[in-house]
Amino acid sequence: MKFILFLFVAISLGIFSGCSTFSELSPRPPVSPAEGNYTELKKKTDSFELSKKDKYFIKFPGSTQDNMVLTLKSDQFSSVRSYLTSKFDDGKGEIIKTPELMSNLTGQKVWKLEKTEKPAFWVIDSVYSDFKLNIQYRYLPEWRFRYENRFDVLKSDYVSSKVNRFYLDSLGLKANFNGFDFVKELSLLEKTLPTLERIQSELNDTKSVIPSTFQNSADPAYLSWKDLDQSVSSELSFQTLYNKLLKAYKLDSDSRQNQGLLAENADLVTDLLQNLSAYPSNTQADILKTFRKSIPALNSWFDGRIRQKSDAKLVDDGIAKVETVYPLLVIQPEENFKAVVAFKNRFNRNVTALENGQAEFETIQQEVKNYSNWPSSDFYGTIVRKMDNLSSNLPAAQTSEYGKYAGVKSVSILNGQVKSFNDKFGKAHSNYRRASVIAGDVNELKANGDFRGILSLLKKNQDLDFLIRQYRGLDEASVKSQKEAILKAIQEGEYPTAENLLVDFHRDTDFLDMKGIAATKNKAVKELEKQFLETIETRTKEFVNLFMAANLTTLDSVDSLYQNQVWSPIYELTFTTGKEADLKKKNQSIADLLTKLKTITFPETAIEALYKDFVSDISNKGVEKARAIVSHGKYYRGSDKKIKTALAEVDPLVAKWIVKPVVYRKIFVTPETTVKGGTNQYRFRLNLMPETDAAFPVWDINIKLPAEIAKNAGQESWFESITVNGKPVKNEGRFTIEAPVASNDYTARITPIQTNKGKENILEVRFTHKSFKVHEVSVMVQVPLIKKN
Repeated sequence: MKFILFLFVAISLGIFSGCSTFSELSPRPPVSPAEGNYTELKKKTDSFELSKKDKYFIKFPGSTQDNMVLTLKSDQFSSVRSYLTSKFDDGKGEIIKTPELMSNLTGQKVWKLEKTEKPAFWVIDSVYSDFKLNIQYRYLPEWRFRYENRFDVLKSDYVSSKVNRFYLDSLGLKANFNGFDFVKELSLLEKTLPTLERIQSELNDTKSVIPSTFQNSADPAYLSWKDLDQSVSSELSFQTLYNKLLKAYKLDSDSRQNQGLLAENADLVTDLLQNLSAYPSNTQADILKTFRKSIPALNSWFDGRIRQKSDAKLVDDGIAKVETVYPLLVIQPEENFKAVVAFKNRFNRNVTALENGQAEFETIQQEVKNYSNWPSSDFYGTIVRKMDNLSSNLPAAQTSEYGKYAGVKSVSILNGQVKSFNDKFGKAHSNYRRASVIAGDVNELKANGDFRGILSLLKKNQDLDFLIRQYRGLDEASVKSQKEAILKAIQEGEYPTAENLLVDFHRDTDFLDMKGIAATKNKAVKELEKQFLETIETRTKEFVNLFMAANLTTLDSVDSLYQNQVWSPIYELTFTTGKEADLKKKNQSIADLLTKLKTITFPETAIEALYKDFVSDISNKGVEKARAIVSHGKYYRGSDKKIKTALAEVDPLVAKWIVKPVVYRKIFVTPETTVKGGTNQYRFRLNLMPETDAAFPVWDINIKLPAEIAKNAGQESWFESITVNGKPVKNEGRFTIEAPVASNDYTARITPIQTNKGKENILEVRFTHKSFKVHEVSVMVQVPLIKKN
């Protein structure tokens, strides 16, 4: 009982307390967020023991200040996998790790903290082996952390990057650059300047996180940082000036063997002179003295370059750069240099105007080339206006404006290019004006659907190839227009007009690109030709179908139906793209279609409909229906057994087959004369071919007659004649013809009738009756009965 109670309590505690994945390590004394030195994380005096099978976390209070960092120091980080996060729910949900501030520090982990009351969590989610945790923590400002970890390194880098200031400070006094190794010194600056810039950048990063309260502070760390920052800034400014000075003087030295170097790189001199006031006065004097001599010496070099120039490209050679140097040297340029500058300005202005004109002209031409639609009436008007504007900015081919350099080769070349372009431009300008007029005329013709007129107009102006190309779709439009006209005539039943248009279309060669459109046009002609034939066939068939539907159950003048004009083609074709035999074949196909409809489809459909109506009620115009069926049968050329059977059943001249002995077969008997309300002649014929093994079979022929025909057979003969294969059969001699009376169910028996096995045996019965209707008679053959006397 006690055990059960214990188990119940244990289960209850498990249900309500849950099961935690991570164990919290609670340091004693508690973690403090105040700035201080490294403090060991312990549980009173004991280190935390970590088990390989467990997971842990330590809660660190939020920072009370901005720009604070939390750092952990330990040599055991490789024994665990850990991270810092601002939100922790026993490892559940999304884990957002706080990035480490400097991840390359050995034995140290550092995180920047936000100012917040919420704690941060250092989570250990894997322990690689059992051990006691030896770890220290510290809260401190970010700037102090950077200072403590980077100051010595930065200061060492600064000291090693310092450069001797002798030449910059003493130039013109104790120092000069005679025999100076510029390459060596500039190579040194290429290393030291980037280092100083890197140091300054890192110092600036630290400055951004130093609280303003420290700016007048006596904090040793801050004062050390401030002193280094000023020293680096001073050294960087010096080396920057020194670098400009060395580059300019090296250029001056190198240009003594090649003046072009000074001209092309005069911007180095400009850069030096623009910072002149930053140098000592003695250095300023030496700079001015040096370059007031070397810069004017370039005049003759520029003159030679202009006279040697053999192209129409922009004048460069550093003239513009040298121009900017003179004001900085506070001297006036000589007349020769002014002439060089004037030539450069005029020549470059004309080169630029020509290049801009060519570029804009190319843009206009490209706009015309890329225009894929038929030009609107104002398209070329806009192009002409652009050309008008451009023409006013084009240079003229002249020499007077170049002064003493009028006769140099480059001027002659430029003038030649200007003249050539102006001629090309003028021709295009004129052509675009003409195109503007033509485009307007074309759009008027297009509105009227006159594509032939458009083609004629454009062919007269074929020299305007740019315009012709824009009407690439014109040939297709002409094909489409003619095709639509032909289709419309076909659809509206104007067959002669359609065929005449088709002939014209077939012969049409009036296209801009006959070779290119030929395949499309020929394909369209053949398609129209095929469609024309199909339409004639379809319309012909439609008219016949309408006629057949209207006359399917016609009873009067059936023969005249087969003489109707509907059995003729609605149009006889006279054109073909092929041979004459093809044309005959097409017309014959229509004739064959009509023949089939006339001799098979119409009679079959009519006979089937009439016969169905006939057998459903022979008393309702049965004679007329039977005769109509027979009339249709005269024109029937089909082989459908069902149709042939229907014909045989109603045609009095066709013998009805009797093949099954002892089985009655119903036949229809129709009058041969037409005396409505009077007496008419009737006849029915039987083909006696009963199944038998006898070589010369003999039969009783039983004919069951309607009562209205046989009711007086006891007083007078009901028939006029009975024959077998044309020979009369009479009630005498060996033949017996029993009268049909009520007692024998009005069945007349004729016996004995001998038949020829395997041959036709036609029994024909003629009688008259005062009626005009279809009578039903049933016939049966059997082996003669042996009667007792």
